Amino acid sequence: MIPGTLAYSFLGASLASGSITLFFIAALAFVTLIGVTYYFRESVKRWLGLTND
Repeated sequence: MIPGTLAYSFLGASLASGSITLFFIAALAFVTLIGVTYYFRESVKRWLGLTND
């Protein structure tokens, strides 16, 4: 939860700063975090024992 909060806060701060470069870096970090979460969701579910497999 902490990495998502940091990425979301970084994205908001980049919008407030007005720097387009900082915004794109923050957006890339945010999208990357979402992608990593999506990619590893099944293996984490198995690791936690939340699947019926």
